[in-house]
Amino acid sequence: MPQGTLNKKQAKHDWGVQKAVEMILAFLKRQNISATIDKATRRTLSYDFKINGVRVSVRVGSPNSTKHFVTVAGRKYEYSYPNYSFNLHSHGKPIDTDIVVLICAKKTGSSFRVTRFFAFPRKAHTSPTFSYHISKSGNYKGKLRPYMDSWDVLLSLAEIETDTALDSSA
Repeated sequence: MPQGTLNKKQAKHDWGVQKAVEMILAFLKRQNISATIDKATRRTLSYDFKINGVRVSVRVGSPNSTKHFVTVAGRKYEYSYPNYSFNLHSHGKPIDTDIVVLICAKKTGSSFRVTRFFAFPRKAHTSPTFSYHISKSGNYKGKLRPYMDSWDVLLSLAEIETDTALDSSA
């Protein structure tokens, strides 16, 4: 692959992650939750920002279509369905983070539209990859279902500071 192509792909990926992080930080600010981001070292870290010391990594996926072939009772069937794939590793090693936010997004020109997201503790899914397959019914029933389209995991991080303050006053 030519070097220019790789740089364009990386720039597109970085743009999506940057947009997603900005969106999440704006949401947290509206909830009166402060997050810290170290822009100087962000590229070398395995997380994108912290909330009360808890590391949060953001991954953005674009829709793909994958063909599948199945043989049933001697008959061959071919079908394809859209999916979003995410890497939860860096150079073969699992990302070192506490919370993962996966953003399923469609990019058209300069527009960035989130179609679905997952926010979950890293220990809820320890595999090096995650693939969200979109069924015709639209019902996802996988193990990350409780974390789909819910910011509860991030919102609960605001309570850490409050709980710690309460504990120290006891």
